[in-house]
Amino acid sequence: MDDRMALTAGANLCLGGINCRIEAVLGKGANALAYQPAYQDEVQPGQIHRVLIKELFPWRPEGGISRMENGALACTPEAENFFSSHKKSYLRGNQVHLELQAARADKVPLNLNTYQVNGTLYTLMGSSGGRTLWEVLQDQKPIPLKTLACWMQNLLYSLRAFHERGLLHLDVSPDNILLQPLDRGKTEIARELLLIDYNSVYDPGASASGTPSYHSVKPGYSPPELRAGGAPSAASDLYAVAAV
Repeated sequence: MDDRMALTAGANLCLGGINCRIEAVLGKGANALAYQPAYQDEVQPGQIHRVLIKELFPWRPEGGISRMENGALACTPEAENFFSSHKKSYLRGNQVHLELQAARADKVPLNLNTYQVNGTLYTLMGSSGGRTLWEVLQDQKPIPLKTLACWMQNLLYSLRAFHERGLLHLDVSPDNILLQPLDRGKTEIARELLLIDYNSVYDPGASASGTPSYHSVKPGYSPPELRAGGAPSAASDLYAVAAV
């Protein structure tokens, strides 16, 4: 059972001199937690900036990684190697995020900066005000088949940004698909979908073993070869898209 304690609503987090106030917890992945924070404009204090923050806080079934009363993370000696490997994965995901942002800014969210605070890492990202596909599906409102088909087509366009660079996402699932706000005058069919969470991104050409050192496994979405520890391919991502 995932017993990780998230930062509570109202908690303050200072990143690079910016005092962010946590408004909500957006989700938990195997490697990190996501938050919706806000901070005041430096020149116009009445103006509020809303962003996203990702916190490195991997879940270890055996325990050993916990949050202290001051908000910092603490690791037992037994969990240090586990935390270190996830830190490498987190930083690799950020590197891929920045590379994709430079090449295809229209297909990835804005990555602003990463800070080392409270014994862990925090990444500050731009917020478009969009919602994940998982959140939309929780509304339990009927979505026309044509709209869903067009959304999936737009998802494939976002996935193509990874495959064109020889990268595999390997964590395509409703909680990692962000539906962008609609531009004025456009209908639901035209909604842009972005893939988020790059901690499982894998470069087959840069791996000597042919298998990822870390990847998220989600029942119902991860392909059989990934669950069995085999070598993934572009078809692995397409399997996940079909599952979505």
